[in-house]
Amino acid sequence: MLFTNLSFLWNNIYKNIKNTINLNGFESILKKFSILNINDNIITIFSCFHEIESLFDKNVIDNINNIIKDNIKLDKNIIIKYQPNYINKVKINPNETLDSFIINSENRLSIAVAKKISSDNTKNIYSPLFLHSDTGMGKSHIINGIVLEYTNNFPNDKILHYSGESFLTSYFEAVKNNLINEWKNYNKKCRLFIIDDIHILENNENAISEFNLIFDSLYSSHNKSQIIITSNKSPEKLEGFSDSLKGKLQWGVKLEILSHNRSTKENIIKSICKKYELTCNHNLISYIANNCQNNVREIEGLIKTLFTHSTLLNEDITINLINKLIGNKTQRKINHSITGEDILYNVCQYFNISEIDIKSKNRARAIAYPRQIGMYLTKHLTNTSLQEIGKIYGGRDHSTVKHSNDKIKNLYNLDIKVKNTINILIKKINSEHIYQ
Repeated sequence: MLFTNLSFLWNNIYKNIKNTINLNGFESILKKFSILNINDNIITIFSCFHEIESLFDKNVIDNINNIIKDNIKLDKNIIIKYQPNYINKVKINPNETLDSFIINSENRLSIAVAKKISSDNTKNIYSPLFLHSDTGMGKSHIINGIVLEYTNNFPNDKILHYSGESFLTSYFEAVKNNLINEWKNYNKKCRLFIIDDIHILENNENAISEFNLIFDSLYSSHNKSQIIITSNKSPEKLEGFSDSLKGKLQWGVKLEILSHNRSTKENIIKSICKKYELTCNHNLISYIANNCQNNVREIEGLIKTLFTHSTLLNEDITINLINKLIGNKTQRKINHSITGEDILYNVCQYFNISEIDIKSKNRARAIAYPRQIGMYLTKHLTNTSLQEIGKIYGGRDHSTVKHSNDKIKNLYNLDIKVKNTINILIKKINSEHIYQ
């Protein structure tokens, strides 16, 4: 059975709950609950950062569950789960395991520590683990692998896995809904706490302050919580972090993931080619290794482009084609040559508006729509954070950029004019990215 409007469905359920149960002042909180997912016979309810057992006694919860079941008719026995941490949920890639990470002499200690953390939850001697490197060196792959193995080994342990952006989003949502104390308490109760790309918090004084308090609680916890942090820079170079907090981030194990050597790079290329079922001989792999930067995302972007040429245009993969796509070492890098300012300029040219207008507070559709397009393209064609995108477009905040990205993403799938506009701009910007 398909439920296409979960929000409408929950509104009906909420009205029935309100009319049936005396909630003693909790109506406004329960109203913020929502149905996250209905999968087979499992109904997942977002419970607004609260552990529902801390709000209502068992009889009330049973009554709520019965009302939900009455409104959602399924042929199977219904299981209801309450999920208080949907905002910080990071998509896990089942293929990015620790075993699939290409190991070399430079990163083998990082993998050894990751495997130890994933297999032993009785100690926190590696806490905090701070991994840093340039973008695309595999930090997120390692984090993904840790979560997979830890979850498999300790399925009952609570894991909080944030990206830098999802931590900010979670924090802003808690502030917006007047649930900051519940949010703090929720974050302080876990066995494994992860923030991937903590540098995204830079210069956000309030969020950094809250992270500092969470860190202190987890580090001193009797639960032996394991803290894992990644960044594109070492702790001492983080901007807006106090000297005290920078020091705390180095209390455990600090490891830098270094650039790949030639052999490792070729093995990475072979692995990605295998992933896309793309046949490349040794000469082609060697040429890519010599001419492509160390960034794994850049390498994968190139191979996705080659795969597209091969499957859609039926072109042979040759050195000439590779050279056409990536150029030589003196040319700009393929994925990271494009900047937010480049996109801003091209969007303004396309829509025939000025940069002053697009950065202004003008909300007229003729200005707001190009602004949203620009923010969306910057999010998808660069590694620029939501905060940095907001700065490019006139100092807008993180949530405004997220809203623009979500809106254009939805329109892309629904409106052929929007889709054409975006694809024309991508081609105009001369990106080598494949839009999906």
